[in-house]
Amino acid sequence: MRSLSINGQKLHEVQMLLVPYNNETVAYLCYPKQRILYENVDNAVTLKIPSMLALELFRQGILPQDQGSDIILSVSGKRIGTYFINDFRYPNNQTDIITIVFKKK
Repeated sequence: MRSLSINGQKLHEVQMLLVPYNNETVAYLCYPKQRILYENVDNAVTLKIPSMLALELFRQGILPQDQGSDIILSVSGKRIGTYFINDFRYPNNQTDIITIVFKKK
């Protein structure tokens, strides 16, 4: 399965710190590649990811807050181009999947 990277960060390797079970533990959540869906069609990449991963991408600064900022996308380590966030949608059902559309610059 191929991996998608945003600005050099592989999405399946993003670590989200969890509430510890006790004072002696540190726990992280990472989503496997199977939960990170993307499609590259006609100079646009549509990404579907869990909402907590989307939040963490913005929190860590992997995705910029400015919608017009340059974003470098890579698939399995190969750069596919420079993009910007064209659309960001929340689900209209009970899933937690966020849809982000990137357009090529």
